[in-house]
Amino acid sequence: MLKFELVKISDDDISEIEKLRCEVFNFGFSEKNNYYFRKLKEGKIIGIKCLYEKKLIGGIYLSDAYNSLFVEQLFVSKKYQLSDLKVGSKLLHFIIDNKTVFEKKFNKQFNVSRLESRNQDEFYIRNGYIKENHLIDTMKRRI
Repeated sequence: MLKFELVKISDDDISEIEKLRCEVFNFGFSEKNNYYFRKLKEGKIIGIKCLYEKKLIGGIYLSDAYNSLFVEQLFVSKKYQLSDLKVGSKLLHFIIDNKTVFEKKFNKQFNVSRLESRNQDEFYIRNGYIKENHLIDTMKRRI
């Protein structure tokens, strides 16, 4: 069973999820000059971890960009990307189902979730997002 947890604003918790994100996207991890490490530490971005059998296998980063619940990053360990666990979809549904938690954290109300799609349109369409015309590569979903 999948378990979702907010990333704590601690170096250890942030480093753990950032190491996974960097591994998934094939680049080296460093706390120094790391944009997401800094933004998570400052509380400007909210991170959610996905655990399976107590092991970190995915995550999602959220901000309030574009006056929406904005998905900054969505990443799943390569081992689980095509698994029957459907980790990416469940992370997206988790943020939608728990939008009031994030509205409180950002002190804003959201009617829309947005994200930038980079050649993953079919995945996001299956999860309720549609393409927007006025923002390049941006998709949205009413929430």
